[in-house]
Amino acid sequence: MRRVKHRAVSVLVIAAALAAGLGLYLVKFAVSGGAWASSKVNAAVYSSGALALGAVTDRNGVVLAEARDGVRIFAEDKTLRKATLHAVGDVAGNIGTGALKTQIPALVGYNPVFGTYSLSGSGGTVRLSIDSELNLAAYSALDGRHGAVVVIDCATGELLCSVSSPAFDPNNPSEVDPDSPKYDGVYLNRALSSAFTPGSVFKLVTAAAALENIPDIE
Repeated sequence: MRRVKHRAVSVLVIAAALAAGLGLYLVKFAVSGGAWASSKVNAAVYSSGALALGAVTDRNGVVLAEARDGVRIFAEDKTLRKATLHAVGDVAGNIGTGALKTQIPALVGYNPVFGTYSLSGSGGTVRLSIDSELNLAAYSALDGRHGAVVVIDCATGELLCSVSSPAFDPNNPSEVDPDSPKYDGVYLNRALSSAFTPGSVFKLVTAAAALENIPDIE
């Protein structure tokens, strides 16, 4: 009788361990499934080390980057490619804040049921909140100077424009000369990862304080 009891207890312990292991796997699958499926070892997602699926557009549907037959293609206009470089990213992944680096599960079209499989075979589309025309105007206004331009919709919090300079043509990354001051900090997104003196931005705080504390200043 004791032998049967011990065996029953052993079976229950094994069953509990299996259930706990399965539960842990399901939790990790729910949390990390997208990262697993979009790993660089997945040949269905990467081609020669580069992400081979997915498209990135601006808020108006202008295509900023897309994959065609496993090859990453950027916008037709060279200046637009440079103006949106740090928001979109580069093929090699040197720009860590770009969509091509941060939105990989969405670009490969991952979902928990079908993984990275899609009927079209082209992956998913990531729609950015930026307006490509605003980015183009801001990049042109910087005129090669080192800096950043950011425009935010104060009502919605949407990022409408995000430009960092210097930039390079993602279709021709070999143009970057690491020894040239022209390309100093070229992989850094100055709009997100750099620090600047508040300057004229702080004038808004000063003006608000004046309006609250000085009578008839309007």
